[in-house]
Amino acid sequence: MPIHNPNFNYMSASHRNSQGVIYQISGIDLLELEALGLLNKTTKGKAFFFTPVVKLEKRLGNTA
Repeated sequence: MPIHNPNFNYMSASHRNSQGVIYQISGIDLLELEALGLLNKTTKGKAFFFTPVVKLEKRLGNTA
């Protein structure tokens, strides 16, 4: 299955809205995915932005 929106910048708010989780959980989720090497974290001002790493599908074992 292909990754949806591989170039999308995820933020806590977008993750919270799309997954229906509370603020704390959305931040923890994204930081854990970064720690696993699945997302890259950048900052703009005080906000964190997360993007999928290059070849994420291959890293997850999917064929694409």
